[in-house]
Amino acid sequence: MASIEYKGLNRKGEAVFRIYIEGPKLADGNRNRKRETYKVPHPNKKIKLEQFEKNAMKQAEDYARDREKEINRPGYREPTKETFAQHVERWLKVHGETLAPKTLYRYKELLDRILPYLGPLPVIEIQMEHIEDLYRALAKEPRQDRKEGTLSATTIQHHARVLNTVLEYAVKRQLIPSNPAKYAKPEPPKKKDIQFFSETHIAKLTEILEEESLLNKVLVNLALSTGARAGELAALTWDDIDEEKRTVRINKSAQYIPGQGSFVKQTKTESSKRTVTVSASVIFLLKQLKGEWEAQKEELGTKWIENSNSVFYGWNGAPVHPEYPSHWWHKFIQRAMFEVVKEDYWSARHKRFISFEICKKTGIPQVSFHGLRHSCASLLLSKGQSPVAVAKRLGHSNTNVTLAVYAHTYQKDDQANADIMEKIINTPKEEAIKQKSQA
Repeated sequence: MASIEYKGLNRKGEAVFRIYIEGPKLADGNRNRKRETYKVPHPNKKIKLEQFEKNAMKQAEDYARDREKEINRPGYREPTKETFAQHVERWLKVHGETLAPKTLYRYKELLDRILPYLGPLPVIEIQMEHIEDLYRALAKEPRQDRKEGTLSATTIQHHARVLNTVLEYAVKRQLIPSNPAKYAKPEPPKKKDIQFFSETHIAKLTEILEEESLLNKVLVNLALSTGARAGELAALTWDDIDEEKRTVRINKSAQYIPGQGSFVKQTKTESSKRTVTVSASVIFLLKQLKGEWEAQKEELGTKWIENSNSVFYGWNGAPVHPEYPSHWWHKFIQRAMFEVVKEDYWSARHKRFISFEICKKTGIPQVSFHGLRHSCASLLLSKGQSPVAVAKRLGHSNTNVTLAVYAHTYQKDDQANADIMEKIINTPKEEAIKQKSQA
């Protein structure tokens, strides 16, 4: 049973009480007596001291009774002053090992930007207003990729997701009754159209690729044919290529983390493991590349890296950097957007024709390397391939993802729908008019 001890008035005129509460017995059977201080401020109106103390005592009794009920409730946990920074440290310790290395690295990056704002605050004190202020502050922070401007809405959305996950863990730990991040939403990012190549673009791209190395030609052809991601292609070994069956096995991905270096891991999800059939022309290119690989290995001798079996390799057989496809492609597509040609013009000053170089657009759009994956899916769907077949080729877990990402490919179908409905609606009218005119 809770008990109360009146300690008198303090300098502020508050009535101070010492409250003793009996909590659930400890594991060893001993008493679990808790002590708290409770203060009742003096009302700003004329009231006799005796009446004020009587009212204050009543408030203290009510508080002690309610507090004792709360403490003895099953599952009750004492409030803690653990800060958000301490909670994040705990979350990383418990959940860090379950995350993919690159995901963990990214989460730490995002949390490092959140901690200066929320780190010192006790988790129990974090309110929706604090999170709203955080999102406004992040929107003013400069980009860290050396580009001009501030953080994009998409990047802030990434911060919101990891913050929501970390605070959801605080709810599970019973540090807070509910997750304030659920109610504070950042500005949603604007939906961007997927960039991909049309058939015309690919025809021109193939023509320009003739000037590139065999390795890069194989890289682009495989990306377009299989829809594989850059990391999946960088991790391919010759064991993954079956020339007779004309298949490419995709079951791993190469990644790079600053400070940790390059490594190969399993694919993003279990559904990402797949075997993809490719055309005879792609297999022919792979055979040519294997021939170059073997010739270079023989020429280098002991300088060749032993046990190297990478399809995409460096001068000594080492696997290419996981980010090589994207880095090389960025430079290539910049060059491919313009075609340098020579033209002559008559110079009155020199009294002769002078040759100079000019740039003419090739008509190739600026699409990222990942856009080759989008091109593969978009073109297959537009040619009538089923979403199930395309989802399997891309390694999507279900067709809903495929349909959501590549909805633009169904615009032609939608026009066909309109034509069908127009025929259904208008044909009876046309027949009625025709019959009327004949009569």
